[in-house]
Amino acid sequence: MFRKLRLRLTLINIAIIAALFIILTTGTYLTSSAEMNNRALMLVQRVASDVTSGMISDFPPPGSLLPPGSLPPHSSLLPYNEPTPPGNLPPPGNHPFVPFVFFVKVAPSGTVTFTSSSSPLTESEANSLVTKTLEIVKATGTVNFERKVFYYSRSTLPTGEQLLVFHDPFEQKDMLKILLMALGITGLVCLILSFFGSFFMANRAMVPIEEAWQQQQNFLADASHELRTPLAVIQTNLEVVRSNHDELVGNQDQWLSNIQEELKQMTKLVDSLLFLARADARQLLVEHNCFSVNAAILQAIKPFKPIANAKNVEIKVFADPIIFNGDEVKIKQIISILLDNALRYTPSGGSITVQLQQSEGTVRLDVIDTGSGIPAAHLEKIFDRFYQVDPSRAKEAGGVGLGLAIAKCLVECHYGRIIANSTPGEGSTFSVYLPFTKESCNNT
Repeated sequence: MFRKLRLRLTLINIAIIAALFIILTTGTYLTSSAEMNNRALMLVQRVASDVTSGMISDFPPPGSLLPPGSLPPHSSLLPYNEPTPPGNLPPPGNHPFVPFVFFVKVAPSGTVTFTSSSSPLTESEANSLVTKTLEIVKATGTVNFERKVFYYSRSTLPTGEQLLVFHDPFEQKDMLKILLMALGITGLVCLILSFFGSFFMANRAMVPIEEAWQQQQNFLADASHELRTPLAVIQTNLEVVRSNHDELVGNQDQWLSNIQEELKQMTKLVDSLLFLARADARQLLVEHNCFSVNAAILQAIKPFKPIANAKNVEIKVFADPIIFNGDEVKIKQIISILLDNALRYTPSGGSITVQLQQSEGTVRLDVIDTGSGIPAAHLEKIFDRFYQVDPSRAKEAGGVGLGLAIAKCLVECHYGRIIANSTPGEGSTFSVYLPFTKESCNNT
């Protein structure tokens, strides 16, 4: 599935790049072609104007040099290889080269009376070109002749003759072909490089998707496993109860208590799953009210005091008086989760220390235990759902691996962060950092 998706993303990206490149190439070619057409038409019109006014009487054969001063100082002809500003007529000047232009004079009877020396055509070819051009209604445009396209301008001389000026822009067309070929080769190379680049980026983009998919599959598998165990216990105890038809309810208390205990565990698990589902859907409501964090810590600790005394574990609190703007219920839940986690893995005779302090812009809550600690390889994963460093011990302690994941969600709801530090054999420290401003609750 992911392989097909990766290939599909790559092909879609390549298709978009190819479409954009085709649009760019087409636009460049059409713009260049239109500019060439405009220049060619302006050139033949300018030559026709100069011939009509008598400034030009003839052009030398192709490739010949004009003798100095053969063009009048105010002639507007440009050398073929000298550019002009787009859309502007060439400026006046005296230049030594003649562009690929020639002109023909035609008598009213249709007979060619003069052909400039720059004509590349034979007499019969010139007559055919003139005949074909005279059949065209437009005075300026293009005419196709022997697989070539000539730009022309037709006007009337003071003598009554028709003046036809022709221009063969073969060099410009060759440049356009070279430009198109260069764009095509460049585009092909870019598409090949884009394919590998797109494939690489698709691989990078698929990594979090694959991880999310795998996490979802693991989540479903773990949830199913955790629910299967209490359901199996409930079913077994119910079968025992149903098999003792003659026993009174009081005599079945052991089996009923087992059922009740498993139902509590299953209810707790379902509530945790529902909480995480709401967190994923961003449906958690966070109320912001000002409250005393140190007082919230003392209240959250009370339910754990009897359990700690029974295990001979000391709970110590060092809390600065801090008024915080947040959700008091969720902050208490964070404290309870961390205390419950610390109490599960702290042996008899150990201690748990809760510290609360503030620094500039931050409230820091530390829960420090003297338990067995967490190996470094597990520290980055303990906040994952259903993750347990030692599943067998976790079952004995009564955990399912969702508490720290819930705590992380609650901390992030307050735009904070939670980190864990641990030394195996010495204990663990869970630190919560929450953003804090004195002005929010007028702290002193």
